[in-house]
Amino acid sequence: MFYSRVLSKTLKVSEPATLTFYCRGVILLDECLLYIEESLAHVSLARAGDDPSLQRLSKILNTGVLFESLKRRAADMRKNVKGTAVELVSIQKMAAVISETQQANHHDIADLTCRRLADVHQNMERSMAHLDVMKSLLGGA
Repeated sequence: MFYSRVLSKTLKVSEPATLTFYCRGVILLDECLLYIEESLAHVSLARAGDDPSLQRLSKILNTGVLFESLKRRAADMRKNVKGTAVELVSIQKMAAVISETQQANHHDIADLTCRRLADVHQNMERSMAHLDVMKSLLGGA
């Protein structure tokens, strides 16, 4: 739910319940992740050197560990985004199958309705023929 609200604000969409909306969200996440991965590729950490204050600051910040952690999280996020993209493709395929099934059902219903209308028309023609016979018998023609 949180993801939907954030994504709807980011993409400026009022109705977040469509498959297209989530596909655009995954594309946006993929682009952001690509930007993060490219940024991580260009990062180089400087050594603390001999200055005790820089060594202490480096020890407090623990930049090496944070950098490696960020790289692992970016790799995990890449896996999640790829998995989500695969799931969306599967959902799109299922939606297409459901749509085709619904179209086939509508076609069958329309065909059945046409056949019933044809039957009604034939019955009405027979009734008209019977009515003509009754008129001629009763009219004495």
